[in-house]
Amino acid sequence: MSAVQTNHRMLAYATYGSILMMFLVGFGKVLPGHVKVALVLAFGMANVQAASGITTVLRASPLHEALTHQMCSLMLLSTVLYALHTLRKPNKAVLRQLKLAKNVTIGGPKLTQTN
Repeated sequence: MSAVQTNHRMLAYATYGSILMMFLVGFGKVLPGHVKVALVLAFGMANVQAASGITTVLRASPLHEALTHQMCSLMLLSTVLYALHTLRKPNKAVLRQLKLAKNVTIGGPKLTQTN
């Protein structure tokens, strides 16, 4: 049983460390606002996951806390995937669509009535 807990703890350290590095490196760069929000969400959820894991161990693993720790792990996975999705480089087709969208005026030209 102790080897399982050690492996779990080492994986937790690695996960927390990688999310912390993603957060610190991301905030050192000029990034759009939605990317920084995603990084804050991922780092915040990593802290919640770590806190729930620590309390689960300290309180001898009551069922409701163990289930909360499991739910937090799914939420952490979701927020990290969202953060990685916002950090990806768009492909050329998306960049072309964005370039075309900048040239389009919303509402079109104003029409005037002539008699």
